[in-house]
Amino acid sequence: MTPLRPARRGVLWCAALCVALVATAAGKALAEPDPLAFLRGERLTYIVATKPGGGYDAYARLIAEALERQLPDTEVIVQNVPGAGHIVGTNRLAAAVPDGLTIGMFNTGLFYAQLIEREGVAFDLAEMGWLGAAAVEPRVMIAGPSAPKGGLAALRATERVIFGTKGVGTASSAEALLLAKALDLDIVTVPGYGGDRANLGLRRGELAATVGSWSSWRGFVEEGPGTLLLAIGTSASLPEGTPQAAEFTQDAEGEALVALIQRLSRLGRLTAAPPGLPPERLDALRQVWQAALTDPAFLARAEELRLPIEPTPGAEVAALARAILALPENLKSLLVRSMGGDAS
Repeated sequence: MTPLRPARRGVLWCAALCVALVATAAGKALAEPDPLAFLRGERLTYIVATKPGGGYDAYARLIAEALERQLPDTEVIVQNVPGAGHIVGTNRLAAAVPDGLTIGMFNTGLFYAQLIEREGVAFDLAEMGWLGAAAVEPRVMIAGPSAPKGGLAALRATERVIFGTKGVGTASSAEALLLAKALDLDIVTVPGYGGDRANLGLRRGELAATVGSWSSWRGFVEEGPGTLLLAIGTSASLPEGTPQAAEFTQDAEGEALVALIQRLSRLGRLTAAPPGLPPERLDALRQVWQAALTDPAFLARAEELRLPIEPTPGAEVAALARAILALPENLKSLLVRSMGGDAS
């Protein structure tokens, strides 16, 4: 038998090595489970803690479509569960089986509700499985045509200015009360004015002003009937030179209240899973959610609908949520008093 030449032995050795590497890679691929297996062929329920219509519903339905593009063999169903200023829907989310098949979107006003220990709250936002926040949304104070002319100074000089809010415990209600305290305004909050009804209420003169996200009120201002009085937080979409609420605070307590609202403005359009979700499933959902919110088709559609998108990853949202809920007792007591509660 003729001995193999060195060159031929090298070729055979390389071939054998390639076969071994391919076999090892194939075996490894078979051994590693699909991180999204729990979603394949299943239905993902996306709870929205408001009724159909309005900003939260619009964001959730747009995100649901983007999630389906990332998960073509998973059906994403938006389920509206309104009630008690987002508490009913969020309670249902928190009580859902933590299997990764239920997620939800709700109002940042629930941070206030938890901090003041509002009746009916059966969740702990610090324990939620945060997927992320879709937007960084500055809050704005908007005046309607019937409001006193002369900006914030005119409001300060007027008694019992009527502010419309979505409902008790929502961000619009909590922040209207906090800003009234911080800026020395005499206001009356009227619940039940969310979405289109608030727009009509301002146009008809039923309301003088309101507080909400800039994305929700931008059109109302740019179309003419609304006046942007001030903002809490920044965004490239805000008109240049928009006054910041922090410029008008009266004391250290007012500064602290405005700072709290500004931190929460970084958590626009939150999405979370129930507490207790296994870490590997939470990681998988976070990756899918982030991919959905950076998808070019999603971003193009959001721009058409004038829905600002600036995603904050789930891990960062979780850290911010814990920090907000660890509010010092003196500021928590101030928060309770500002919202009309009993701080004793």
